[in-house]
Amino acid sequence: DVQKWRKEAESSRAEADKFREEREKTRKETEEKIRLLTEQHREECRKEKKRAMVSSEENVKVHSLRHVGGLLR
Repeated sequence: DVQKWRKEAESSRAEADKFREEREKTRKETEEKIRLLTEQHREECRKEKKRAMVSSEENVKVHSLRHVGGLLR
């Protein structure tokens, strides 16, 4: 009886260890995916901000040229 219980306990511990390892692996994979998506989102935001700044600068140049052109008439 004792031998049987020990084997069952050992088997249960091994199964629990395997479950914990799988859970830890899944957690690490999820954290990595979140990190990559966050990094990608930040890069997209930087690019969008840069595009907006360039567009704004171009609008200022066009407005200034129109203003100067109006003064020259």
